Amino acid sequence: MHPNYKREAVDLCVDKTSAEIMGIICEAKINGAPPTLIQHLQQILDLSSKESHALEMKETVLSAWTNYCRTSWVYRLLEWFGFR
Repeated sequence: MHPNYKREAVDLCVDKTSAEIMGIICEAKINGAPPTLIQHLQQILDLSSKESHALEMKETVLSAWTNYCRTSWVYRLLEWFGFR
């Protein structure tokens, strides 16, 4: 029976940040881990990076919109009266 490298990669990456997963990949390469395991680890890293990038984009857009609204005199007036 062949080892299940995908399951092993998922177990290694549970509750890890992208930087920690990158460290695991580097350590696996140094220690001569099977290429299949390294490939699965890199796929998990790619997916985690995409998710965090989408969240950063959303926060950036919302921040920019709030800053834009604050330049409006109507928004500042509403904020002064406590409506915003």
